[in-house]
Amino acid sequence: MKWVLKSSNLRQQVYELWDNEEKLIAFSYHVVHGTIRIVSDEPRVFLLRKEGFLKNRTVLLNEYGIKMATLIEETETQIGLIEIDQKKLKYSIHKGLLKEVFIYADDSEKPFITCDLPSTLSNYMAQLLVLCWYKQQPQKKVLLQSA
Repeated sequence: MKWVLKSSNLRQQVYELWDNEEKLIAFSYHVVHGTIRIVSDEPRVFLLRKEGFLKNRTVLLNEYGIKMATLIEETETQIGLIEIDQKKLKYSIHKGLLKEVFIYADDSEKPFITCDLPSTLSNYMAQLLVLCWYKQQPQKKVLLQSA
């Protein structure tokens, strides 16, 4: 899988998640307001908020203000923890020719999600949280509209 940056300006970024030749999901991230709009048959809106004493937690809230997921940055080396649906996942971002994220369940040594990130991406929290949210959904075919 890989995230593709479709468009970007100072106010909004549009991303698509691809698996081989199939577009799985698309979302637009409004940087100023911290909102994420999922583009699909059942459109969703999420909010991203920073929490904690050192603001090291990024929280994904649904359109009703209910916490859906939390991303905790453990170190500045882009390793951390994601809590979603009362499950704890670990993530690790590796920089090589491509920026790649590995997400591990429990204490597994084999990642259950591997995904390429856009190389220009500096703030990866929205992509990781949307990816984990998407993988937790019942896998039905999502018909996408253009973002």
